[in-house]
Amino acid sequence: MAIDITSANASVHIIVPAYYPAGFYAEDYAADSMFETAALQNAEDVMSADGKYHAGFIFNPVEFTLNLLASSATGVHIDDWYAAERAAIAKFPATW
Repeated sequence: MAIDITSANASVHIIVPAYYPAGFYAEDYAADSMFETAALQNAEDVMSADGKYHAGFIFNPVEFTLNLLASSATGVHIDDWYAAERAAIAKFPATW
């Protein structure tokens, strides 16, 4: 089966374990550039003075941008999530 990801059949389910454990679906996201992720640096490497190469895996957060239309109801979930973080003075990470 071919993989076909378009704005017509794609869905984004956002889970915030500390606030929305069941998650919510993003609705009304833009047809053009609906989402993007930034470049991910997941390794650190260095060459020592004597020519030995050293590398290791590092865990970094993934920057994810979701472009919503102004009429999207998803903004309410994101606003509530942000308000909960401000009230708790904590960050609530998400997965998708």
